[in-house]
Amino acid sequence: MKIVATTASRLEMKHFPINNWCSGSLLIIGSLSFLIYLIFFMAFAASLKCQRIAKLGINCELSHYYLVEKPQNQKIFDVQEAKIKTIVSSKGSRSYQVIISTPFGNYDLLSASSNYDENERIATQINDFLYSTESYLSVRQNRWHNYFFYIIIISGFAITGVFLCASPVVNCTFYKSLNKVVIEYKGLGGVTIEEYPLENILRIDSQERETRSGKSYRLVLVFRSPKVGGITSPDSIPIHNDYTNAHSTNNIVYSVNSFLWS
Repeated sequence: MKIVATTASRLEMKHFPINNWCSGSLLIIGSLSFLIYLIFFMAFAASLKCQRIAKLGINCELSHYYLVEKPQNQKIFDVQEAKIKTIVSSKGSRSYQVIISTPFGNYDLLSASSNYDENERIATQINDFLYSTESYLSVRQNRWHNYFFYIIIISGFAITGVFLCASPVVNCTFYKSLNKVVIEYKGLGGVTIEEYPLENILRIDSQERETRSGKSYRLVLVFRSPKVGGITSPDSIPIHNDYTNAHSTNNIVYSVNSFLWS
């Protein structure tokens, strides 16, 4: 918050929630980017169709299905086995992926998931066919539950981003001639105005909060008594919800209190 105007009878402060706007914009951009990846580049299902041809071995067609794109088909020749690849994250969590092995390289059925039983079932079906005399195999793996989970996560981040971007600009003005302080909140939802008698304001102070990175502060109005205008109110109210460093807050506290007490 900054002091933007001051006279002998009037002091005006304004706060732009830049950090909230930037964080909200990044969340919205990140959510939209991941949504585009989810729709166009992440397969929600895969199918493997194999046929045993005498003297030619086993030839297969691997198809990946996307939400809006056409299925992508890939020919696979001389399939030898299906195995499960275990992926361990830096935090120790495990995910599993079915891999189709051939002399010409390995092919992923779908992206890794935490469901080992599902991957084991698919791999077993493929291997049972390879070591049998059956002439045809068709298996399909779906990840709709992953899609729903990702959509919920994306929606949560996007809603949080919109909420942060909607943080209002706060304008706080002390009027000695009118004997009142006016706090105006201008946001996407409109304008909200709060007024308090100046004679009931004892001082402006900083409210402390402990965080992992250290202490942060925000400005609060401290009242002389718990009653303002005949209505019960708290002993102090925040002028805005954002916390900042001690230096900028203390400078404003000193300037406003000097104005109030002069």
